[in-house]
Amino acid sequence: MKLLDRYILRELALPFAFGIVAFGIVFVAGTLLFKFARLVSEQGVPLGAAVLLFIYWLPGYVVYTFPMAALLATLLAFGRLSGEGETTAMRAGGVSLLRIMVPVIAAGLAVSGFTIAFNETVVPASSRAAQDLLLREAKRGVGTQKYVMVRSIERGTISHLIYAREFNPARGELSGVTYIEYDRGEPKLLIHSERASYRAGGKWEFIQGFTQYINPYARGGLRRGQTIFSSFKTFTFNIGHDPADIALRQRDPEEMTWRELGRYIAELTRQGIPAPELRVQWHHKLSVPFASLIFVVIGAPLGLRSQRTGSALGLGLSVLIIFCYYVLWNYLAIIAGRGAFNPVLAAWLPNIVGLLFGGWLIRRAMG
Repeated sequence: MKLLDRYILRELALPFAFGIVAFGIVFVAGTLLFKFARLVSEQGVPLGAAVLLFIYWLPGYVVYTFPMAALLATLLAFGRLSGEGETTAMRAGGVSLLRIMVPVIAAGLAVSGFTIAFNETVVPASSRAAQDLLLREAKRGVGTQKYVMVRSIERGTISHLIYAREFNPARGELSGVTYIEYDRGEPKLLIHSERASYRAGGKWEFIQGFTQYINPYARGGLRRGQTIFSSFKTFTFNIGHDPADIALRQRDPEEMTWRELGRYIAELTRQGIPAPELRVQWHHKLSVPFASLIFVVIGAPLGLRSQRTGSALGLGLSVLIIFCYYVLWNYLAIIAGRGAFNPVLAAWLPNIVGLLFGGWLIRRAMG
């Protein structure tokens, strides 16, 4: 690494750390503190548990500060270098603007890579830990989920539906469970029991309940709609899902890694469910981290034009750019989630626009 690269990277380091702290405080003050206060005052969560939840939720907010801090760092660093004539001296010595930006782009790529890794490891783990803690504090039992529903679609028609009052993935148990099987969209079989436990071989053992066969068509000597009812103490049946699959279907996208969410979307696709909103969020897990690269491409030429950009001015300019970026990001996500826009384009278009804008700024700065 050349002396020039090391010098520019050192100039970026301190403003980048300042940006993480500054934007982190904004997120904490604007959202997390209100959630923390409601937990303690309205929901009666003990202070110690509320503090733990605050810590678990923090990575999910901090991850968004990395691209913002990258933008602020380039604005401040290049504003100082430009204001003190250092970039002029570099260019007079034969160093082009594109060469000056090489370490900046490398830093943007590094921050993007780190953000992806952070978003794939720390954020899902901390989100799951927060969810488990919330469930325990709500006295639902360790790892227990309430009001679970799994719906399976085949060739655009519902094939079966599972509803349970409670689900304990650790023990593989469903409580207050109802299973409905469909034949070409018509209810065919209903099983209800107080409890169902997962057994080896992919089957569930239903305990204390009843089955109701509903003849959807006039066949087998039965009238259409005629039912056969029977009760049972135990009844073994394969509902097509194991505990891990049911647990995955109840998790929020924030609790999943990029690969887990991709597998979940693929399963929904096989069932004929398009899930455009989940597709947008899947692409966001990559497009948002790469905003770091886009922001440094924008920030460097803007810093040169601003001349000795101070912290207050740099922070204000960063907020304005970030606001425009996230307004477009959020608007496209909403319309794509409704199926009115391509999910891939919705996730990546803000980056494309930002890259084109940054390229235009660099070209102007070179002229």
